[in-house]
Amino acid sequence: MKNINMTKALSAGLCVAMGFSCAACGYPDDTRPYETEAEETTTTTTAAEETSGTTAKVTEISEETAATSVEIAGNPYESFIEGYKDAIINRTSVWYYGPDIDPNDLSVDYGQGLIVDEMSDYMYYTLYDLDKDGVEELIIGCDVTGDHMQSCTMITGIVTLEGSGYKIVAAGWSRSSLEYVGEGYFVNSGSGGAFLHYDAVFRYDGAAKELATVGVLVTEYSETEDIFYSYFDSLDKAYSAYPAYGNENAICFDEEAQQKYDNDFLAAQSKTNELTAVEWQVVDLHDL
Repeated sequence: MKNINMTKALSAGLCVAMGFSCAACGYPDDTRPYETEAEETTTTTTAAEETSGTTAKVTEISEETAATSVEIAGNPYESFIEGYKDAIINRTSVWYYGPDIDPNDLSVDYGQGLIVDEMSDYMYYTLYDLDKDGVEELIIGCDVTGDHMQSCTMITGIVTLEGSGYKIVAAGWSRSSLEYVGEGYFVNSGSGGAFLHYDAVFRYDGAAKELATVGVLVTEYSETEDIFYSYFDSLDKAYSAYPAYGNENAICFDEEAQQKYDNDFLAAQSKTNELTAVEWQVVDLHDL
């Protein structure tokens, strides 16, 4: 099955191209899923060719603003942000799990972490109540706009308050890009290798403090260049299914799987992205 929905492909390609610009403002310099070294070169060339008419750029900030770490008054995430900043500057580990947590203690499973070694220069964040429950989430990300005014909000981390501490709800990095599309909906694109790709739509569930799966499309490539599509309603089921094609936990396959995911994707893309109108705070990540 080789038909690929072009609306999804072009939109994903645009946001990947925009994600490249985030490297200049402290975000991963590569939003592609992980692949073989040879395939990475091909993917980079293709992305450059397909998006040659679009130059991604981050909203400009003055040098005076960039040189200052901006704090929101009464920010309940201040210690989390300061800890993340310190971890990035000092490169204490590949991942950051929160203040007062030793990431090198392998006896503890801390769950989701935020990428450290891909960050540099500046970090941007805002506080926004994603589920309108009166509690603002910490959103670490990068709002970028292309030459044709297409906007893309790439996410590095979503953090919420849990008890007296913090919970990292979701994270994006070079091998698994995460885009906020609006009204609590997210689109993810990642890979399990050269022959396996995942596309997913999520909705933020404030009560559970997690991203609830709307739908997942698993794309598998064979050595004979055949392409197989499988649709799941659970990310855990999709990740545990290998091969995914023909798996009993899949909802459907082939064109039906593509169509079902495309419906999820287009519904998510139709949402209004509130984060394009918020003020992003900037944190200087240079070792001053």
